[in-house]
Amino acid sequence: MGKMKGISPLVAVVALIGVTLIISGIIVNFATRWTTGTISELQKCSEAGVIIQGARYDSGTQNLFLYVKNRGSMDLSFDVTLKKNDGSVSEAPGTYNTTAGQLSTFTISGVGTDLSEVVIQSRECQGVQDFIQKRWITGMA
Repeated sequence: MGKMKGISPLVAVVALIGVTLIISGIIVNFATRWTTGTISELQKCSEAGVIIQGARYDSGTQNLFLYVKNRGSMDLSFDVTLKKNDGSVSEAPGTYNTTAGQLSTFTISGVGTDLSEVVIQSRECQGVQDFIQKRWITGMA
């Protein structure tokens, strides 16, 4: 048998450093894109805000009217969650939109008097939400 030769230690070290640099570049590229997107979203949502200024219930039509003020500088859409006295929770169908700086009226149909609380949650910004309890809703007995 002939003498077997491997790669020289110098070539092995250079190859190992090259592979490490390539992998590091891929990781840095991914981290930079992810961080930039997250920071952009946080900056956008840091200027968002909402408050339910009032609510009225019409027992004849079983409609609930929420008066929602978008206190931020961006348009937002909301999901509405209805909590009942027995602890059950349901989502009001549809999406409820607001314009930056404006007061909007959300009309929710088919709401019974067993309501205990209403929660609105922004679809764009997780921390932008508000709630109102039954005792503060005009027309609820």
